[in-house]
Amino acid sequence: MRIILLASLILVSFQAQAQLWERADQRSEEIGLEQALPVGGNRWAVIGKTAMAGNYLISVRNVDGTVAWEQNSMYSTSNGAGSVVLMPDSGLLHAGSMDGCDFFWPECLVRRYAPNGTLLWERMITSEEHVVTMAAKGSVNHVALASSDTVYVLDMDGNNAGGFTVPANDVQAILWAGDTSLVMVRGLGIQVVELDGTVQASAPLGPSFVDMAWQGHQLFVLANDSIRRYTSALALAGIAALPGANSSSKFTASENGLYVGTPSGLYQVDSSGMPNLLFSWPALPNYYNTACVVRDSTVLAVGNTGISGRGTGIIRALSISGAAVQHDEDVELLLDVDSVWVQPSAPYWDRLADITGLVVNHGTDTLRSVVLSMWYDVPSILCSFPANRIDSSGFALPPGDTLALPFGAVYVARGLYQGQQGGEDDICAVALAPNRLADRNPDDNTACETVNFPMGIGNIGRQASLNLAPNPATDKCVLSGLGALGTPLRVCIMDFTGRVVAEQNSIGSSHNLELDISSLAPATYLVVAEGSNNRAMAKLVVVSP
Repeated sequence: MRIILLASLILVSFQAQAQLWERADQRSEEIGLEQALPVGGNRWAVIGKTAMAGNYLISVRNVDGTVAWEQNSMYSTSNGAGSVVLMPDSGLLHAGSMDGCDFFWPECLVRRYAPNGTLLWERMITSEEHVVTMAAKGSVNHVALASSDTVYVLDMDGNNAGGFTVPANDVQAILWAGDTSLVMVRGLGIQVVELDGTVQASAPLGPSFVDMAWQGHQLFVLANDSIRRYTSALALAGIAALPGANSSSKFTASENGLYVGTPSGLYQVDSSGMPNLLFSWPALPNYYNTACVVRDSTVLAVGNTGISGRGTGIIRALSISGAAVQHDEDVELLLDVDSVWVQPSAPYWDRLADITGLVVNHGTDTLRSVVLSMWYDVPSILCSFPANRIDSSGFALPPGDTLALPFGAVYVARGLYQGQQGGEDDICAVALAPNRLADRNPDDNTACETVNFPMGIGNIGRQASLNLAPNPATDKCVLSGLGALGTPLRVCIMDFTGRVVAEQNSIGSSHNLELDISSLAPATYLVVAEGSNNRAMAKLVVVSP
């Protein structure tokens, strides 16, 4: 074995469909794709989350899957804390609550994008208690946003145009019913309301609402494992069973009618509410389909595949006609641990190792790119799972050959107390997204080595306590509790990859130090203060002004 070293869908059922292209998205450790929309210019919008906390993604793709434009921010896009909807001009409206890692802040940023990605306007909405988590496009002149107790109505330029409160605090979803009314799911029922909150019609619904959509003059509601059909006055007109539906099932409307995607397959819904199975999703190991969108004869399906806890987003274009694309990517990962050691970082200890990943190409095609990932643990950071990563490309590894990719000296764990730094433990790594595709046989993508870390020796001392105020902060904050650390004092601000993004030094004996954070992007950071006597850390959340 040679080793190379490098640092108009038709309303009929059918059994199979052609795959046009596929993209595997593995830019971070917790990527999860959750929604898809057909935007202008014959492009697709893919929406999801790209990290454990605070990094949300709107990625607009060209017809071949390449990226046209993207927006990444700390404002949620889905899962009960945000929403992205299609506008009448085929642009996007995004309303999302600020993700502060441990919790969501009451502020909500509303943005409207043109089809080409131009930001047309943005507006901040702040609620005292309930965050704005829902959005709905208007058919002509308005958009609506809602928290669980308030509906906000804006014009197409983002200006206030009305709204109302809901005393029961039970709004679950909103949808435009016409130019001057909304459909709202409230508690166990559904209502049509005017823009001042006056109820025009109502009907019972039950506890298992999933999604809703207008088609013609009928309202279709997905609840439990069935599709319910209502008239515009909310009279129940029929119920049809939908096999395999669950909480991730979604309606998608197109020029060719109404469809619903479930984790198992795609259905077309006729005017009576009856679902007809078009096809089941193509089999892919460890894959879970989360959303789809239909345009002309093409279906864009998005979902996620996980290997040893590492999520990889999968985007696939499917069609009922055309030549199928065959993929046979299959890699195996082996791990070579050259040495391990510990080092003090008072009052903590760090574990380190010198590691090389060996990637074997078992596929039939030449391997030209691959991602290797190895997590390390930081107990003092609650909302992040840092990782050592190799995102390698530019080589050509023939089938059957092996590629050596050195991680080098990397952290295995950081922030351990004395007594935790030594002992036996596993070091594990995983190979992801070969050739930017899903691995067709991921059972051998993970490799682990059991090693024994030595015990360190040192005078650890007592951990000091730091405080940051305000926190979250925008441009400045005051760091207090520095008196016990000693002088001179060095304060570093690090992101969760361990990169130092700001640094200040002080030779005085003050207990407080003002930090200038005006140049930092909104994110969660680690503030490390180190003096002659001790060292301490605190978490800082930077938000937009």
